[in-house]
Amino acid sequence: MFSKQIGCALSAFVIAMSSVSAHGPQLQITADGGKIVPRSILNDHYEPLTTPKSVYVMEVLDYRGVWYTRPETVLNPPEHPTAPGQPKYYSGPGIAYGIDQTFAVGSTLAVNFVTGLQSWNGADFVDAGSTELQYYRGGSIGAAGQLISPSASIQTSDGSPSPLLSFTPIADGYTSEAHATARLRLLGDGTTTPEGVGPQAGTLASEPADGVYLASLVLSSDESGLADSDPFTFVMHKGVPWSEVSAAVSSLGVPNSAVQVLGVPEPSSLLMASLGLLSFVVRRRSLA
Repeated sequence: MFSKQIGCALSAFVIAMSSVSAHGPQLQITADGGKIVPRSILNDHYEPLTTPKSVYVMEVLDYRGVWYTRPETVLNPPEHPTAPGQPKYYSGPGIAYGIDQTFAVGSTLAVNFVTGLQSWNGADFVDAGSTELQYYRGGSIGAAGQLISPSASIQTSDGSPSPLLSFTPIADGYTSEAHATARLRLLGDGTTTPEGVGPQAGTLASEPADGVYLASLVLSSDESGLADSDPFTFVMHKGVPWSEVSAAVSSLGVPNSAVQVLGVPEPSSLLMASLGLLSFVVRRRSLA
């Protein structure tokens, strides 16, 4: 009986430790010179301070029949106790704001889309048509892939900025690991449909077409004297050759040092060589 209690206690400890360390991909931000500055997207641990970035390249991948931006593409190992072979993190990023405690306690950070969703036509980014991108906080994913009860949500809209997606106010005594998780899913036809009943009621998104998509965002705060970030860009690719992704990113005219490529599978050398980004690719964390 005693050994069983010890075993249960150790299992609970392992689960607790896993929840502490498994924070997922978050965008590191700081307040510098009276302005919000976006930096690198990091996994689980959000220091040391990274260099500023303005373009984030990540894949769009399926999870339960819905297509999400996935900054981290690592899958759980076959021996995983609850989700073998499933994504370690199925979407993101949120924000990691804790490093150096540069944001005022009690202030609220927010993000919004400043343009509609765009897609690459081989020569330029143009309106993505009916396809839209949803950014949300909280909620859960049902068995059919439906999004159940998000605490907040915004989506791209043609011709105008979106509303703000606000995060919880910054708590006193926050540390360098402080963060606020958020996720993105593509709405293939720009809409969602009802799915499930009762506690499982939610909305389901259809699959978007293969291509390269672009969303521009701005981070803001209600902290007095703190200016919004400059616009930054998520470049999201689904089912297209690396040469197409490379051409789309190159068209933005952004210095290589300001671009971060995330979760790139082999043959990653094609994309990195064409962009000159070898030293800026996020290193994959090895699974313990």
